[in-house]
Amino acid sequence: MIALAASCAVAGVVAVRAEGRNPNILQEWAGGSRSLTAEVTVTSLSSPVEGPTQAEWGEVSSGLSVRFRAQVSQLQRGKEVLPAAFPVLVFAPDVTETGGPPLGSVVRVSGRWQLAGVGDRVSALVFSDESPATIVAAPDALSWAHGLRRSFVGVASVLPGWGGQLLPGLSIGDTSAVSVELDEAMKASSLSHLTAVSGANCAIVVAIGFALGGVLALRRSARIGLAFVLLVAFVVLVTPESSVIRASVMACAVLVALASGRPAAGLAVLCTVVVALLIADPWLSRDYGFALSVLATGGLLVLTRPLTDLLARIAPRPVAAAFALPLAAQLACQPVLVMLEPTLAVWGVVANLLAGPAAPAATILGLVACLLSAVTPLLAVPIAWAAWVPAAWIAQVAAWFENAPAARLPLPPGLAGVLVTTLALLLVGGLALAVRSQRMLLAKVLAMGVVVVLGGIVGTVVPVAVRDSSTPPGEWVVASCDVGQGDATVLRAGAHVGLIDVGPDEELLTRCLTRLGITQLDLLVLTHFDTDHVGAYAAVVGRVSEVLVGPTDGAADERIVDALSGGGAAVRQVRAGERGKLGEAMEWSVLWPPARGEIEPGNDASVVLETRSAVRGAPDATHPALRAVFLGDLGADAQNRLRRSRLVPADVDVVKVAHHGSKDQSSPLYERLRATLGLVSVGDNDYGHPTASILETLDRVGTSVRRTDLDGIIAVGARAGPAARPADRAGPGRAPLEVWTSGARHSVGGGG
Repeated sequence: MIALAASCAVAGVVAVRAEGRNPNILQEWAGGSRSLTAEVTVTSLSSPVEGPTQAEWGEVSSGLSVRFRAQVSQLQRGKEVLPAAFPVLVFAPDVTETGGPPLGSVVRVSGRWQLAGVGDRVSALVFSDESPATIVAAPDALSWAHGLRRSFVGVASVLPGWGGQLLPGLSIGDTSAVSVELDEAMKASSLSHLTAVSGANCAIVVAIGFALGGVLALRRSARIGLAFVLLVAFVVLVTPESSVIRASVMACAVLVALASGRPAAGLAVLCTVVVALLIADPWLSRDYGFALSVLATGGLLVLTRPLTDLLARIAPRPVAAAFALPLAAQLACQPVLVMLEPTLAVWGVVANLLAGPAAPAATILGLVACLLSAVTPLLAVPIAWAAWVPAAWIAQVAAWFENAPAARLPLPPGLAGVLVTTLALLLVGGLALAVRSQRMLLAKVLAMGVVVVLGGIVGTVVPVAVRDSSTPPGEWVVASCDVGQGDATVLRAGAHVGLIDVGPDEELLTRCLTRLGITQLDLLVLTHFDTDHVGAYAAVVGRVSEVLVGPTDGAADERIVDALSGGGAAVRQVRAGERGKLGEAMEWSVLWPPARGEIEPGNDASVVLETRSAVRGAPDATHPALRAVFLGDLGADAQNRLRRSRLVPADVDVVKVAHHGSKDQSSPLYERLRATLGLVSVGDNDYGHPTASILETLDRVGTSVRRTDLDGIIAVGARAGPAARPADRAGPGRAPLEVWTSGARHSVGGGG
């Protein structure tokens, strides 16, 4: 009854507050072409965004970018000004490189708006065209904390290597200095939780408060009060993120229980705090950080002792206890972690066992250095060096286990992965509890269940791991690389290789090219100069012979062109009607941008390429060739103009769907193309790509879909033989397709 009442209370709060979070004026104004201006109060720290920010309509801001959450207080469009109250996520350039606006400040943002998904923690995404303008400075306490964080990051910046990058995160949860490589290493080794302020940090602060109270010979109530004050100051310093809120409120509840002389049972406190926080803010339930914080704490409270007893049967009890702690947290969190990445960190428990003891030392010394950095940076530096030692050790452990054999094994993605890992958690947890309570018959049954489930997981994981180390079979012609939210498509004509766009991430591009066995490029096509298409250009500088580009726009685009040219490539700007060959087996022609007239650089100026590839093994030249069209990021208007130009072929084999499957598409264009296969290059995104509308259009015209976020690398070829069968979903006279993916599925249409 209590659980039902709590659930009803949370649902009631959602019902009452949902309309206010999505007012009609927001529904009417957001998503249009006009720029909206708002006054917002910053409610989170700013975090850096890799590359420029990009909205669905393709507008891009240049320079260093940041994102932060905020609460809207006033909304303006033209001369219309209306009061409002709803949360947003702001993406904005940070031209002054200050790390974004301080928490608690009121700023003005102006740009394009996009409605968020149903149930998201924010109502809309704001893509600001310019750096936020401060209207009201942050309150003194928050401003002091912002300055303190910045000064500590400055002190830590003089420390070498990954240890210096990691120290602010370990001490105060500030990960702004953490590089992409270090972040990936921490995630791969299951150590990223150490840079998120949690219960361990709050426990350290409370312990410091009690220790200071003891030194000052304070009474018990005064010690509790001192610990409470220090805890509040710590929360202000590290900012109230979701995991911090959970940990700090739980610590306050324990302090209240101690002050009243009542025992504080950990599980009861956790449940009470979670219910209270969800009633206060039901949208916390959609926050991965909050969910992982709750599950990790619950796992530690419920499973640590039973797992210790279970492991003590095969190892000395101190060793069993050391392993049980990280194992309990990882077991409890795995059903949520599999939604973020469907893999299992094999060495996560061992990595945490080695790195865990160093975390408290780095946290305490880092806090001392942080406080001193505002008073006397000279004194803060040697303390920071002392904190650097355990931080560097943690970073080294992360590096070791990132490159360890079988560091991450694949798990079933989506709901299947959640169900499998939840079942494993219940069986292992139940087995540990049954052994602890001496219910041996139940323990034997659960042990059999554990063996069956683990056997099933191993039977699934091993073939997938073997498959993922393989390379595409057959004579593939087109391969869509998995580069996240971006584009990179490889063309192959015998020994000759071309590449259309390079994606945003050099490492992901290099990984794809290596797996496809590609070292040199005969041709590179940069459809346009948005970061998700050209961000990884440095990975191919000096490795390409010829480069085709569309219209450039400013110095940043010219720098990319100059870098490729300096690497030995012949670079030229192309327009519709130009033709060429990749080797002897593939012909290409440019369909867009128009040969005449000026066109503004950007999405609608994307270079659209058509390719025709001879099918290897075909008996004669009249055998159907594999035809493909690559649409870049063209929007609906440009697509319609392209269709009316009559350059677009009908009934092609492959189409690279425009703009990662955004809703800005022309159905008549896809009806004319009527491709057998549609490739959607897409990654995790806040835009809803690929949208339901384009997927419905493709299904209606008979185009099967492959998408890189689900299928990984997608390689497409054609086999010589009779015209496509009806099952191929291809028109008469087309070459039957063979499709290979590095993901779970292996065939589509007439695939092999």
